[in-house]
Amino acid sequence: ATGTGTIYIGLMGLNDLGMVGKADTCARIVADEVIQCIEKLKENSPDVKVVVLASTYLMRGNSFRNLNNRNMSLLNSYVLEYCNKSGIDFVDVATPLTDGGGWLASVYCSDNYCHLKQNAYYVWMDVLRDYAKQKTEGTWQNPQSIPLFEN
Repeated sequence: ATGTGTIYIGLMGLNDLGMVGKADTCARIVADEVIQCIEKLKENSPDVKVVVLASTYLMRGNSFRNLNNRNMSLLNSYVLEYCNKSGIDFVDVATPLTDGGGWLASVYCSDNYCHLKQNAYYVWMDVLRDYAKQKTEGTWQNPQSIPLFEN
């Protein structure tokens, strides 16, 4: 209805992981809900391009029940798998913000938990600019996988 050509969906509903299912099922449940949303969107607006942005992670030592980096990385992985099968672009804005061990680097975190500082969005902009450049050049490829974390 708005005439938009592209919709970006960020997997940023971290609280969803903490509110559904159990530790071994919550990532799958939330991924299935995201996938249903994308499919409904594509059904209602088949010409709209969908781009999914990965969920970012928590800082070291900040897991709470189902809300942990393991489940967040599983959520990213499940949705990436769907995107790869469905021809939907998936941009990993999360991994560049990690400390290398799967935790959100403190330099990008505003509250020692999960919320991002302004400088994290500059990293996002760089990632999205690279995505746009590769799309323009016809060289974009989704990642085949995303790091899975145990923390």
